[in-house]
Amino acid sequence: MKRAIDILDRAIALIGRGWTQRAPARTTGGRPCGPTDPNAVAWCITGAIYHRESGADTLDHLAAERFVRRVLGFDLDPKKVDSITLWNDDPKRVVEDVLQALCAGRALAASAAMDTVN
Repeated sequence: MKRAIDILDRAIALIGRGWTQRAPARTTGGRPCGPTDPNAVAWCITGAIYHRESGADTLDHLAAERFVRRVLGFDLDPKKVDSITLWNDDPKRVVEDVLQALCAGRALAASAAMDTVN
């Protein structure tokens, strides 16, 4: 649970630096790139969640995504990753929506972590 929270904290920080649509990440020139590209300056919601941090593995990233999917009301089937990407890429979406979803997902993860302690 702690790693999922850390991943969501990192995703919030990344989106705070720059947000994009229709690509996992983009360079300063607007060129699409991978979320871990050292030239990336903006990320979509999934690019920010799956940005690789040392000590986190795929299961940690899936757990973090699951909390965000839950607050957005999406099916929890991990094979349906596109729904969160399509949500991010909606032309009416704004960065504040994405930050709100990530923060709500983080709060849900923190609540779940507290439940496991009690």
